[in-house]
Amino acid sequence: MDRVELENLVPVHELSGKPAFVRLVDVPNPFRTECYHDHLCANVPGQQCIWVWDWHRWLEARFSGTYQPRHKAAKEEITNDMLKNIG
Repeated sequence: MDRVELENLVPVHELSGKPAFVRLVDVPNPFRTECYHDHLCANVPGQQCIWVWDWHRWLEARFSGTYQPRHKAAKEEITNDMLKNIG
């Protein structure tokens, strides 16, 4: 999946009629895991979210060609997910 496909797939939710956040549950893996571990989440009660401006910055970084997950936990989860899908 490329950046445009991911961006079109994930809905942006509004607050007061303005684009405000993306719910991580709407982001498919492995992108959800990477994004979760790379960013602080937006404060939306009862949901894990990322602010829309942070989402767009993360997408830019993620698809830059030099992306590496920031946290070891993300790298381990991604590897485990990939191994599950192989077998």
